[in-house]
Amino acid sequence: MSSINLVSTNVVGLEKELKRLKIFRIIAVLFLIIVSAMAVLAFVLNITLPTGSVKKEQQSTIVGISLFDKKLAQYVLLDDRVKNISSLVSKRKNYVPNIYEIFGKIPDDTSVDILNIQTGQLALTVSSGSLPSINKFIDDLVAFGVSGKIIKNVIIQGLTLNVDSGKYSLSIKADIL
Repeated sequence: MSSINLVSTNVVGLEKELKRLKIFRIIAVLFLIIVSAMAVLAFVLNITLPTGSVKKEQQSTIVGISLFDKKLAQYVLLDDRVKNISSLVSKRKNYVPNIYEIFGKIPDDTSVDILNIQTGQLALTVSSGSLPSINKFIDDLVAFGVSGKIIKNVIIQGLTLNVDSGKYSLSIKADIL
């Protein structure tokens, strides 16, 4: 006959469940310790690191960057203007040597009152106390016009006499080459 013990205190399934329960309790306590440590660490960091000063630094950095942004925009605009001016100046004709040659023909007792150059047009007003000096200047301009090197189409706009100062004033217009 076989014997069955009905009063046994050793239950196989109960032992396994108790071991699992013990492992779950250890894991729960470990998680509780980890979460508590993280909360304390976050609290300490929040207390020790003042967020007001960080926010002030952030605002000052943003203001500094915006100032650099304005300066960069001004620099780009200025650089563009310089390039455009340089291209315009390089396309513009240089009248300086021609003007020097015309000024070289002005007699000593004659003065230049008005000089205006606009896109191939020269407007010049000279004055002198001597009519022969004005005549010599007109002859020299006509010689330049005939040669066709410096000016052409010389037109006398007017020859006047200022009675108060006793000076003659000659206004001419010419096409400058």
